[in-house]
Amino acid sequence: MEKFFSTATTPDVQYQQTLADSYQDARHINRIIAESQIQAEKEIHVYAAKQEISAQQNLYKEKQKLWERIVENERCRNIYDSVTITAEGEVTATVCNLYDNPPSRVITNMRSPKLTHLLHLNNQDESAYKVTANVADSIVTVYFDCQMIGNGSYLVKRFATQGIIFLAKAASQKRDYAQLLFTVLLAQNPPCVYVPDNPGWTDFPETGFAFIYKEELTWNKLKAKLK
Repeated sequence: MEKFFSTATTPDVQYQQTLADSYQDARHINRIIAESQIQAEKEIHVYAAKQEISAQQNLYKEKQKLWERIVENERCRNIYDSVTITAEGEVTATVCNLYDNPPSRVITNMRSPKLTHLLHLNNQDESAYKVTANVADSIVTVYFDCQMIGNGSYLVKRFATQGIIFLAKAASQKRDYAQLLFTVLLAQNPPCVYVPDNPGWTDFPETGFAFIYKEELTWNKLKAKLK
């Protein structure tokens, strides 16, 4: 008698096969999830590294800008103008700093300025200054109120009344040059001259009596010139 064997699977076998397939699918899914997590972590690390590099670069740029500002401020702080009257009578200025000393340049059209301190003979609390200088081969005289010589604008205007100009583009630079020049002149120990109120015989403190002619300077004339 022949024996026949059936190839049909039992329910238990089918269930086990389904479990095996599900297990394989789960392992595949877990592997995909793990790989995705690893890739995500790599991308996070790369992004964080890029952000750190960018932050460091920005910090370096800010530090560089700050250093450049400090250097520029230090350079500016050590820059100053020095005004000099040369042996030839030229009034020159030199821009000086710790790093460079460029050549001097002429800053005005007057030459050989001389300062005189004028004292009111009858009231020595009142005084004025007189500057004489050469301008275009002529001798000019400028009078200054001694209470105003710290005002650069006043000095520039007073010099301009006699055709004296300062060679600078900016008005502030002209004012600075005028004040620096006056400082140089004051440092030269200018002579003092007593000025009487009116012409005629006058008793001077150091030289005694002298006759003042009508064409000579008196305090009344000087007050008019200062207006």
